[in-house]
Amino acid sequence: MTREFLFNGTLQSIYLAGFKNNWKSGKGDSCNFVLSNGLNYEGQDFEEMHTHMMPADTHKTTKKVKIYHEDHIHAFQFLDKNDLVII
Repeated sequence: MTREFLFNGTLQSIYLAGFKNNWKSGKGDSCNFVLSNGLNYEGQDFEEMHTHMMPADTHKTTKKVKIYHEDHIHAFQFLDKNDLVII
């Protein structure tokens, strides 16, 4: 799932590379996204955030992301074009 964006006059292909979470297990109630160009979406501010990166080249086969949530995000599930789980 790669998208092109214009940053500082340059067209870049950007994809979700990982996320930061306030729990080391990744199951916390705070989530900030890490993009492939190194930029972070800083939605939540906690003293300590743990980075969880996706395996290399996962973005090339990911076609759908399921997000499991109630009052906060519980899990992500990455699926290919045949709806098979990638990671």
